[in-house]
Amino acid sequence: MARNRRLELATIMASLIAAASSCGGRRDQDAQLDEDRRNEWLRAETDAKKLYVQAVLNGTTDIQYYDGWWNLERDPRTGGAWRWMEKRGVLRLRTKPGGATETHDMEMHVFGWVPYEHLAERQYGIDFIVNGHIVEHFTPPATAFEHVVVVPRSLLGGGDWIDFTIAVTSVARVAGDGRDLGFATTGFQWKPVPPS
Repeated sequence: MARNRRLELATIMASLIAAASSCGGRRDQDAQLDEDRRNEWLRAETDAKKLYVQAVLNGTTDIQYYDGWWNLERDPRTGGAWRWMEKRGVLRLRTKPGGATETHDMEMHVFGWVPYEHLAERQYGIDFIVNGHIVEHFTPPATAFEHVVVVPRSLLGGGDWIDFTIAVTSVARVAGDGRDLGFATTGFQWKPVPPS
């Protein structure tokens, strides 16, 4: 009798373990689905609000931060991220991004803001320079901006990378922060000019 009772208990335990493990598998699938939805939502929010994620602000396969950039900063409350530039910053850009086989006229989308409230001089401008050639001078607004700089194919040269230099006319010094702050970027996009 005791042996039958033990066998019955063992059968019940085996059934419970099997049921729990199958539920756990479903929970893992649900968790993965929730994570996928969350990532999709984050991508949409990031794109809509121009809040580019840490990976972009630390460089990509086509954009590398070179000289003149401070470390990434983030606001954990909003999820926003940005990176300050000194008076002059250099980005290295792949001339054929995304595995392209030919060079094209390119667009550099610059997202950011200027700390006007901390500038001693109100005259402020940004120069965009490609391999030593000034491509454009830009006077940014007092609000966050998106600015597109067109880089003609003729300036891309024959190499795999170009230097894209951003230089500002003045920098801000904020109380309690010893850095020279030229402008803050929330990201860059480097892509071919769309066909017209």
